[in-house]
This record gives sequence, C-alpha cells and structure tokens, in this order.
Amino acid sequence: MHTTNTHLETSNKSLNTLTPREWEVLLLIAVDIPTDDIADRLHITTASLKTYRARIAEKLIISGRDGLGRYARKNGPLLRDMHTQFYPP
Repeated sequence: MHTTNTHLETSNKSLNTLTPREWEVLLLIAVDIPTDDIADRLHITTASLKTYRARIAEKLIISGRDGLGRYARKNGPLLRDMHTQFYPP
C-alpha cells in the first residue's frame, strides 16, 4: 500500500499538468469504460484516444496502457475529487 500512496503523491504533482481533455479520458478510464466507448463519447478516433493515454501515462510516469488502467481504477474516487480542485464545477 505504501508504494501506491507514494506513487499517487508523486503523480499528484503531475496531475495538474493534465489538460481538460486528458482529465476526461483519465476519469473515463477510471470507471472502466471500454476504449471504443470512450472514443465514441468524446467524438474522437481510437488512435487519438491512444495518443491521449500515452500522454497521460507519460505525465504521470506510468508504464503501459494496463498500468494506466490499474492506476485510474484504483484511484478513481480520489482522481474525481482532485479533478474538481483543478476544474471546479
């Protein structure tokens, strides 16, 4: 558990570098929506979605698509709370 918290703290500093669109993608990944459905919801191609995933993973220092998915699902509630700090409703 400590490793995850440390990783979240480290990535916390990087979360504020995400664009609004990257946040949308990350939050949709967090609720385990399939790739095609995310692309459809955001009106983008799956290729564009892959680019967003790669940029998010790079900014948060997470390796691979599966790693990003695990991170997002595990930290979903916290990510939603943090998103409202960066982008209040």
